[in-house]
Amino acid sequence: MRKLRGVVLLLVLILLLVLNSDSQGIIKDDFKINDDSLKLDQDMPDIDVDDLGNFVIVWQDPRNNGTDIFAQRFNLSGEVLGDNFMVNNEISGYQKYPSVACEASGNFTVVWQDSRDGNRDIYAQRFNFSGDTLDSNFKINDDPGTKPQIEPEVNFSNKIVAVWEDERYDSGDIFAQLLDPSGQPEDTNFKINDDSFDFIQLRADISSDFNGNFVVVWQDKREGNYDIFAQRFDSSGSFLNNNLKVNDDIGNSLQNFPKADSDSMGNFVVVWQDKRNGDEDVYAQIFNDKGEKIGKNFRVNDDVGNSYQGHPDVTVNKEGNFILVWVDKRNDDRDIYAQRYDSNFNPLEHNFRVNSDTESAEQTEPKVATNGKNIYFTWVDNRNGDSDIYAKVVDWNFTEIEEIEVNNKFSTFFLSHNFPNPFNAVTNIRFTVNGELKNENRPPYTTLMIYNLRGQLVRTLVNEYLKPGIYTAVWDGRNNKGSEVASGIYFYRLKMDDYTKTRKMLLLK
Repeated sequence: MRKLRGVVLLLVLILLLVLNSDSQGIIKDDFKINDDSLKLDQDMPDIDVDDLGNFVIVWQDPRNNGTDIFAQRFNLSGEVLGDNFMVNNEISGYQKYPSVACEASGNFTVVWQDSRDGNRDIYAQRFNFSGDTLDSNFKINDDPGTKPQIEPEVNFSNKIVAVWEDERYDSGDIFAQLLDPSGQPEDTNFKINDDSFDFIQLRADISSDFNGNFVVVWQDKREGNYDIFAQRFDSSGSFLNNNLKVNDDIGNSLQNFPKADSDSMGNFVVVWQDKRNGDEDVYAQIFNDKGEKIGKNFRVNDDVGNSYQGHPDVTVNKEGNFILVWVDKRNDDRDIYAQRYDSNFNPLEHNFRVNSDTESAEQTEPKVATNGKNIYFTWVDNRNGDSDIYAKVVDWNFTEIEEIEVNNKFSTFFLSHNFPNPFNAVTNIRFTVNGELKNENRPPYTTLMIYNLRGQLVRTLVNEYLKPGIYTAVWDGRNNKGSEVASGIYFYRLKMDDYTKTRKMLLLK
């Protein structure tokens, strides 16, 4: 009996340590990637992860006076493997817009835009899992002229697929190239957009499924304004159906910066920046493995204002769970926000901020990757005065625990720590509604909700307009159906107009 009490006490202590830790769900908090000591601007990062969780980040770097492509390898916990290393083997000209794709084995391929020959071409370099080069840099585009090829993206399933914007026919088209795992080209470059006129296509992205089938998305002006288009291919590069339009709005609003990713079966998610509501939002669309839309376009950012959201990215794991990231100005400065979804396309909890700095630094150009267990973020960050490459590693069940006040103008709103905590039967949650109302004609609409570690709603305690004052809500450890919930960590979130705050508590039975 004494041993059992000791075990229970130890478990309680462990849970209390977890509860009071500022790293709940965080495997490695914000950390700088570039290891130079100079005050330079590094930008344009990309990231990918192998099946074991080892990951690679690549970026555009000016430390050698030109613009080169650098990379850094990491293990699944975010610990560095070796030093930063240069990818391009020619230091003349400018190298830009890197993209990286990891194989299950840990081998990886980097592609980029390269001007070493006096014009802009697409180059690549393959590496083994230890970061050693496999052969040398090689050119991917096969046109004989000097027309520019720019902004490439690369993906790997059972072969390498690269896409880019290509002006060999004067207008901007989207071209692609298939390469076998050794980097040898399969046939020649081929055009993806099927329009017959000189319209502009740009900003392509690519994703592959487990069988090597792939989908390409891009920004397309064939209908007079920029839309998002997509094209599916089988593993041999044969077209599956025709080009299809992704955005379903009926106006002439701007859609741009598309990204896509697929699960193992070929279902895929497309995300983009969308102006259909007058301001910049992030929208997404789900497709099945036949290229059919599942539902309609949906807005990802859940803010209630007209703040800027843009430059999104998406990653999907093998089971179909996915996460989106984007640049978000709801806090006035630019931050990186994210939203997780399960394989049934249900959002898990709410939008959350990724970067954990407390100053008004600017974070931009986010990218994200997942192996299904961990989530790997990277972005450009100027918290040190210049632009650096930062990263963060969290587990899939990461919940925003930084208790960020979304809008300081309502700072007299207040959410207290629950008491008692930990608790056995009931706990009290005290909160204050501001006397300075945002809308003089009505009090703020207030919600107080309980969530579990998976971000699922457990109980709604408050859901109404509340006049200014001090309130106490009581939670009895039951869900909305009246059933008792299990012991563990729970989160309670207060929302009033533009104010949001989240705290955590421990239920012990």
